[in-house]
Amino acid sequence: SVDMEKLVNPPFPLDFTFYLAGTGISVYNFTTDGSNGHYNETLDMRIYDIDVSFRNETIMLYESDLVHDVYNPVLFGKIPGVKLPRKSLKGYYMYNEPVNYSFAGIEFDCEECFVDGQCELSDFELANLGIYNCPTWAPMEGCQDTWSILSSSLVNLTYARITANVTSLTGAFVLAEYLCGDGACEESKGESYATCPTDCPLDIPDQPDTFRNNIG
Repeated sequence: SVDMEKLVNPPFPLDFTFYLAGTGISVYNFTTDGSNGHYNETLDMRIYDIDVSFRNETIMLYESDLVHDVYNPVLFGKIPGVKLPRKSLKGYYMYNEPVNYSFAGIEFDCEECFVDGQCELSDFELANLGIYNCPTWAPMEGCQDTWSILSSSLVNLTYARITANVTSLTGAFVLAEYLCGDGACEESKGESYATCPTDCPLDIPDQPDTFRNNIG
């Protein structure tokens, strides 16, 4: 596993835990080699719930049908700040076509973002955070289409974690209160004409017609 958002593709550490599907019973756990990102494990052919942890974040693949060899089941990349959309705290690229699953979950840990310099922003309201997705993200380039918020986003105020369920984990996922340029004016989260005129244009009322009588 290597970082797909870097030119030299350095190792991207991962921790895998495999559970018997629907039971919460752990049967396998292993991590990637920190020096090169490699891993090679032999598993029984069956249906698993798979937990993949990386850099304080987690993805979950539920009812994953592993009945054949899989090479690079999940690819990752930490999106650099210059490529993130405005108002994002942090984000990752993911790609996992080789694995079949019923649905998936993604969980961002926001605790580190309260410390200046750990995330792109440290001035935010935890309760306003959500997970946004661009399914057409091109590594080291950017979003090829538009961003949209995952409607299933939930915020755990106690543990500063934001989760969402998805049907596909392909593309880019970022953590933000709102994204300027996604076409939605999220006023309840602080977005306004002042912060994003593209999404929140001024509503200028129509001026009434005026008539001038010329006398002469």
